[in-house]
Amino acid sequence: MTDTLIGLDLVPWAHIRSSSLNNSLEVPLQLRRLAEEVDGVPEQWADRLHQLVVHEHSACIVQSAEYVAPFLVGLCSSDRPAVVRQSLLLLIDLTTEPFHPEITHGNSGVHERTQRAIRAGRGDYLRLLNAPDRGTRQAALDLLNVLDECDAEVNG
Repeated sequence: MTDTLIGLDLVPWAHIRSSSLNNSLEVPLQLRRLAEEVDGVPEQWADRLHQLVVHEHSACIVQSAEYVAPFLVGLCSSDRPAVVRQSLLLLIDLTTEPFHPEITHGNSGVHERTQRAIRAGRGDYLRLLNAPDRGTRQAALDLLNVLDECDAEVNG
């Protein structure tokens, strides 16, 4: 298992809601599959992760995103370009999609913690602007642009 997934089994996935509004027990499996490029198709595992963190009907981000974001940031240090690219694309979605009303009700702080986790990887995203893989460079640039736009909206 890659070092970026250390702690994955310490998350109480059984008590965290996924997009199906059930628990998120499938999330660590999909993160591992993405990290290891199981079957050589990281897009497949990234798509399934997306389905678990974004509610299918409302297109809103759900509770499991808060716990997935730091692992995706960690996967941006992978030596596998497709894994990095897919992780960046998922992080863009977690930055741009709205959070489910159930999550934001009562000011739970989930949105803020998720966004802080994503922003904590900014140094990695900047480094990825020099990645050999063109798709990775573009995804890193896109994420940085989205973060800058979100920051500009908040600040003024």
